[in-house]
Amino acid sequence: MADSSRAGGGRRPGFGVVVRRAVASPLNLGVAAAGAGTAWLIGAWPLAALASAAYVAMVAMDLASPVFWKRALDATRARPPGEPAASPLATDSALDPAVRDAAGQVQRAQEELRRVLADAQGEVAVQLAAVDGSVDELTSRAARLVRSGEEIARHLGREDLGALRRELERLELRARSAPDDAARQQWTEAATARRDHLKVLDDLAGAQERILASLSRIAAALDGLSAKVVRMGAMDAEALADLSGNMNSELARINSEVNAFEEALRPLVAAGGPA
Repeated sequence: MADSSRAGGGRRPGFGVVVRRAVASPLNLGVAAAGAGTAWLIGAWPLAALASAAYVAMVAMDLASPVFWKRALDATRARPPGEPAASPLATDSALDPAVRDAAGQVQRAQEELRRVLADAQGEVAVQLAAVDGSVDELTSRAARLVRSGEEIARHLGREDLGALRRELERLELRARSAPDDAARQQWTEAATARRDHLKVLDDLAGAQERILASLSRIAAALDGLSAKVVRMGAMDAEALADLSGNMNSELARINSEVNAFEEALRPLVAAGGPA
């Protein structure tokens, strides 16, 4: 680490970047959250203090690790200096208009939040250090929802629901008028298969609506966080800590709920068939 060591008492190059990544590390935050949650459940407050100490120790270990420094700085150097990271929401694909508009809302909200976070200084910046990782996670989830919405829109665009429903009516009519049991069974099975096909398409259309609602919620949450960050500049230290904790809790809750939706969505999108 000789090349990165302090010169003349100054900080190492990229020190702020590495600190933010260490503070916002999902592993470090997970240890702190697990300890605090357990302490709250069983009323063992010394356990919360131990969890806090463990979190501080893990952050310190990251900051002392040459490997961690290399990973953090390599991620920063992956793009030209001063150029913002490309949003995972950006796409060259032809999106469904509703999905495209929802993705644009999230991207604009994310960019504004990034701007106000970058402008934060002093104690505000310290309190917001852990927000970066949660925002990245939420934006990545939004990007996956956009991809799923695109996949669903592409699949539904290839289907003619009216024609499929008319086909189902024809099959049901043939099953009722079949001259013998064997023919009736075959027509009935064909109608059942077509009915199942239509149900999958109806489920996909419902999932698409939920995707749009989730993206709108994410955009609104990010916009709300931007306003809160701006307001933090006028707060005292205690109020800053409280609001920062509330922001992290809100992001964690939304990330958890969107993750549950992603898990429920995955087999449904797979059932729709390949693009």
